[in-house]
Amino acid sequence: MKAATIIAIGLLSGLMLAAAACGGDESSTTPRPRATPGPTNVGQAAGTQSPVAAAGPTDAMIAFENATGPLEELLISAEGDALEFDEARFTVPAGSRVTLTYDNDSTIYQHNWVLVTDGAKDTVAQRGNAYGDNGWLQPGDPDVIAFTDLFDTETVGSVSFVAPAPGTYQFVCTFPAHNVTMFGTFEVSG
Repeated sequence: MKAATIIAIGLLSGLMLAAAACGGDESSTTPRPRATPGPTNVGQAAGTQSPVAAAGPTDAMIAFENATGPLEELLISAEGDALEFDEARFTVPAGSRVTLTYDNDSTIYQHNWVLVTDGAKDTVAQRGNAYGDNGWLQPGDPDVIAFTDLFDTETVGSVSFVAPAPGTYQFVCTFPAHNVTMFGTFEVSG
């Protein structure tokens, strides 16, 4: 009987550790904060400091505020607790001012949204594995075009950036192992 109790306690402890490692926060009962109008985070240009950590306006913020292209407002969510986005493709014109609002509907996982050069989603996610304290993103990653913060469960936020040159790009969640199923295509038209 004692051995069975010890095994049960060990299994329960293991499950609790696994849930914590996945970014779970099952005790959160606070309502989902609503996104505020306008940019709350402006995507970084390659090789610049993260705008979240910057004390003043970044080059990306200045570029967004000075851009004259059309405003494109995009919405995306996690598919509940499935490791999937609810959108697989976006298309915007080059030079447009993009504001993407992300609703992390998950009740157990943290997620982010990262726009990367075509074919780099897995490489960016792999490089980010050593930077959990930086939202699972390598600072100054040359393949990152724009990104959101790492959002806790049931949280809404946004990122604003100027659409890059015409071409095909990818978006991905870089939380460890989420890149396998949480990704999509970001088309920029000429």
